[in-house]
Amino acid sequence: MSSCRSIESKKRCIAADSSSLILLQKTGMLNSLLVYSSLIIAGAVFAELTENEKSGADDFRKLLSDCVVRTIQTLEEGTMGAGERETIELYEGGWADYVLVDDKKAAIYCKKNKIPFINSLLLPKLLYFNGILTEIECTVKMSELFHCGYYSGRIWERARGFLRKDLNTFLL
Repeated sequence: MSSCRSIESKKRCIAADSSSLILLQKTGMLNSLLVYSSLIIAGAVFAELTENEKSGADDFRKLLSDCVVRTIQTLEEGTMGAGERETIELYEGGWADYVLVDDKKAAIYCKKNKIPFINSLLLPKLLYFNGILTEIECTVKMSELFHCGYYSGRIWERARGFLRKDLNTFLL
């Protein structure tokens, strides 16, 4: 399906937006994502992460420069930011198994168009269900992500209640 999959066939290929990657970096979860998955990012996402020497730009440049895939830009402008649009285009182009987004407009688009997606708050659950994190580590990391991100109480409660069966689509 995707060239991402051919690199490491036992890993799921995830297309991620910049807000998700920033949250994961802030909470020390970015390396876990890179171990768990084959990550791809759109050119616009890479630019957002590395432009203007933002905090962490060098780390992103070192960790993610090999993950960049250019898109054709087929989605209309205005519905969401360039990074989110290009991330979804990676999925629609067959580059990824699912999308990691923490942008509300992108999540709504994914839901409406039946694109499998998760937000960063669910990554600890995926790692827990795959035996990479303990239950306590999962709870701690989810709490850290909740406090760093812009999640509503409803999203927080929903994420905490997800069971293995609810995330089967995203598991290895």
